[in-house]
Amino acid sequence: MYEQCRRKKVGFRQQWDLLEISVQVAEVEECYRALGIIHSLFKPRMGMVRDFIAAPRAYGFQSLQTTVTASNGQVVRFQIQTREMYQVAQLGVAARWNHASGTRAYTQGVFDGWVEQVKEFDSQAQNSDEFYAAMQGDMFQTEIYAYTPEGDVKELPRGATLVDFAYAVHTELGHRCVKAKVDGVERSLRSRVPNNMATIEIICGDKPSPEVNWLNFVKTSKALYAIRSWLRQHDALPEWGENGEGQKLLAGIVVEVRDVKGMLRQITKCLEGLDVNIVDLKISGEGRIKQDAFTIQVDDQGHLQEVIRQLKHIPNVLDVSKLTK
Repeated sequence: MYEQCRRKKVGFRQQWDLLEISVQVAEVEECYRALGIIHSLFKPRMGMVRDFIAAPRAYGFQSLQTTVTASNGQVVRFQIQTREMYQVAQLGVAARWNHASGTRAYTQGVFDGWVEQVKEFDSQAQNSDEFYAAMQGDMFQTEIYAYTPEGDVKELPRGATLVDFAYAVHTELGHRCVKAKVDGVERSLRSRVPNNMATIEIICGDKPSPEVNWLNFVKTSKALYAIRSWLRQHDALPEWGENGEGQKLLAGIVVEVRDVKGMLRQITKCLEGLDVNIVDLKISGEGRIKQDAFTIQVDDQGHLQEVIRQLKHIPNVLDVSKLTK
């Protein structure tokens, strides 16, 4: 707390929102008991409890985290860990060489998993830049969690798509995915994994059928390398710039909407979820009906058709059409 105040050059009483308490116990079971005790003493803030023991971070970090409100209105964030978890959090995989045998036993699995992941990135990367990008993207930016229908949790980087999720479960599942459902609602494969611990069901086709345009929107190295490898083996991987990875198509669409508060926000949120870049926007029309003309960047014609289809599902959107000059 003192260090945070010193860095920000503010007084202690100005930093109520920064109050954090670390709780260290001996056994994993005691972590959950401590969480229960904290919630019996203070009012927990809904949606602010995170279990990184059941679902450890990719680099081995484990803890229970909860944010509560004290009787005086003070907001407090608790981090609950065993002492071994605390050492790994402080020293990372290096903790295996620095502490007693019990901690070494705990961190050995973390270290072995980390090494295997590094080896996988190294074997699949075409050059050092790809290897570095994989390390940065997959190992140090994992922030989103989602469940399989069986209850297994998968950790993904922010911005990951449903195709990334499929490959995170299993490479063959990724190769065969044709549709996906998020909490029972069908979504486009290029839709981003929501940051709300959703349950995602991947629907497979009879045969593997990765598409070249998936390379334009997947975020994880595992998905990227698996798709490239499959396309290369089947002589379907185009050269850079030949209607494949790296290109964007400029397109125009007209969205006819009822003039209801929040419509533009809903539309832009939908476009963001479909990984669409908005280049320009012009609004016209009088009375209760408006025409929003968007200039957007999409991956290809298939992506554009999916954008139009998804926009039509938004309440109070009357029609969506391509912009013709």
